[in-house]
Amino acid sequence: MTAAPQHAAGATAPAAADTLALGDTIRFRGALWTVTAFHGPRIFLDATEPVELAEAEPLIILQTAVTSAPDFAVLNRAAPRSALPGRSGEFSALPRDVRKAAEKWEWHVKEVLHEQAPHVPATTEPKPAYDPQLRTLRQWYQAKAAQLTQAGVPVSAATVERKCAAWRKEGLMGLVDKRHLRAAAPHGRVDPRVVDIVWEVLEDERERGLSPGTLSRLIDRVEQTVRARYAHLLAAPDTARGLVNSPATFYRLLERLGITAQNAHTAAARRATGSAISAERPGSRRATWARWPGDLVQIDTTGLDVLVLGDDGRVISVELTIAIDVATRSVVGSLIVPKRASRSGGGGRWLAGRATRSFDTMQVVAQTTAPLPARPGWAPETFAEGSDLPFEDLLAADPRFAGAAARPVIKPETLVIDHGSPYISADFTRACHSLGIEVREARLRTAVDKAIVERAMRAVKTGFSQHLATYTHHRLDLRGKQVRKQPLWTIPQLQELFEQWVVLRWQQTPHGALRSPFTPGLRLTPNQMYAALVSLRGYRSTALTPQENRKLLPAV
Repeated sequence: MTAAPQHAAGATAPAAADTLALGDTIRFRGALWTVTAFHGPRIFLDATEPVELAEAEPLIILQTAVTSAPDFAVLNRAAPRSALPGRSGEFSALPRDVRKAAEKWEWHVKEVLHEQAPHVPATTEPKPAYDPQLRTLRQWYQAKAAQLTQAGVPVSAATVERKCAAWRKEGLMGLVDKRHLRAAAPHGRVDPRVVDIVWEVLEDERERGLSPGTLSRLIDRVEQTVRARYAHLLAAPDTARGLVNSPATFYRLLERLGITAQNAHTAAARRATGSAISAERPGSRRATWARWPGDLVQIDTTGLDVLVLGDDGRVISVELTIAIDVATRSVVGSLIVPKRASRSGGGGRWLAGRATRSFDTMQVVAQTTAPLPARPGWAPETFAEGSDLPFEDLLAADPRFAGAAARPVIKPETLVIDHGSPYISADFTRACHSLGIEVREARLRTAVDKAIVERAMRAVKTGFSQHLATYTHHRLDLRGKQVRKQPLWTIPQLQELFEQWVVLRWQQTPHGALRSPFTPGLRLTPNQMYAALVSLRGYRSTALTPQENRKLLPAV
């Protein structure tokens, strides 16, 4: 909802002016009102003149009902006037000789259509060649063509007719030589098929897992593909135009496409994402765009850069798995497990840890179906009661919210995963399908498909990990020398600390990408965004029965 101050009444717009703006003073039902807010198809009106007692309160009514009233009028501004789009600036930017030629043609066109030359008094009798009493319009065209041909500018009557029609439709710009209006091709004189082959070669390298090379290698591969695919066109000079290009032209083309030796595969991955809905893939959309909570959830696992005390007393590293909702940026599930570490001497032996398995990832998915219980000793700010979540409505729908932490429950409809072994396993896919969750695999080496969860992992390391004891930097040259001598947390303690951080900091920190449709100028927190969007789909409790819980376990 958006509000605006009142404005003084001014000129009156006709009743047909059905376009309203905030602050407009209007006449409706015999009274004066001020438009104070818009909410969907409805508008909020405040009375500015004494009206009946029943209508003394602010009026909330459909906008179409107001604008279709017989006495409706906008009083504070005049009705917008329709105007033809001017192209004077475009005409002034043309070369001087082109403008002179168009103005000369305009003089001839006006003489034909106005029966006499410009700047001639209206009382002057028309020339016999353009007298409407003696000649038809087609004969006027023929007379002007004969006049121009005799003057050394050979044209036909059809050309004069075409010029007159263009002047009537577009004015002076219609008489400009169209060769000077052609926009430059986006890729110069290079054939568009060559541009497609450039992206095709880069995408093929990405899919095969090849290392990116220099631009000269890319140009060689493009030329080889062109020769093999269009050999029948390269034989003739006319058909080979644009397919055969010099190295300098190729380098200019790659510069226009934004391709360098350092970002070649990244540029190809960015282009491969395509538009939100494309003609080639009408049912597809980006993996970073969602319409409501749960519409799209991304899940990923990464090292936490923290040393902890393992169950066997060893100092080990851990890795974190989180699930983040795209629409609200809420962390709806998390789990920390030991990270598997190998002996530096090789031999295939593992020193500690077990790494994330499909059983762990399914625990994260299961967390999205139930509220997070607040632990004893947690601060009052961690409780859902009193937070930005619609606690009363959620509690009425799900009694488990009593004593729950301020983290929303968002069951995924579509889950975006990468190609790690815990996610592509048959157990994980089967368990997701049993809950009615669609599993979508991100494309290989295409980070944009899971950009939100990847960025969230970076935020976890900068906002959570680096403030803990035994924080190890991900770069060895920046890692401290006394890290192992600092106090160590156990994995359960670290899990509880992370959940508190999610509830207190992550869910209650404004996010730059979260904007409510009612307050677009304000950044919202994930909890506030959930409160604004939950009404789109509602909330339904998902209490897993023992039989459904067993479906989440590995088959063996």
